[in-house]
Amino acid sequence: MRLSNHKIEKAVANPKHEVRGMLTQPYLDVEHERIIASDGHIAAIVPVELLDPDDVSGYLSTEAIVAARKANRKQPELTANGSIVVKDGPQYQRPDLGKFPDIDRFVKKPPSRKPDIVFDAELLYRLIQALSDTKSKRVRIWLPKDGQSDSIIVEPAAATSTVPGAYGALMPCKD
Repeated sequence: MRLSNHKIEKAVANPKHEVRGMLTQPYLDVEHERIIASDGHIAAIVPVELLDPDDVSGYLSTEAIVAARKANRKQPELTANGSIVVKDGPQYQRPDLGKFPDIDRFVKKPPSRKPDIVFDAELLYRLIQALSDTKSKRVRIWLPKDGQSDSIIVEPAAATSTVPGAYGALMPCKD
């Protein structure tokens, strides 16, 4: 399969802290030609180009994905059947972590209509760093009613700041 340069492994759970093993590695879904990763709080679904008809659905190790990108930054490739083989690189065991959660039950494809709002996630991250005096990055967000002209109001979630009354604004972007 040919991978994109998305860092799908960023969406998996940390194996040191996660008891649900199936959330610690990305999952190749051959039927829908995609790789899925989730830590139980976020889910990432990225299309993949299948090149080998012998590729089968199952877990992919994050190590193998990273190695494929290192072996060929422009077009990372690997095969995934009984094991994971990085093109021009090493071979890895496929993790056996049981059944992956039914992601389509929880995550729906974005609708074909115009999005409700567009904003820069990096700006949101910087704003919450400016507003919160703790390591937690939980926020409360109020979206503008019309989705275009008003700012997005942001404040630290109650448990994430010891300074009551801190808030800020994030301006929507054009799509």
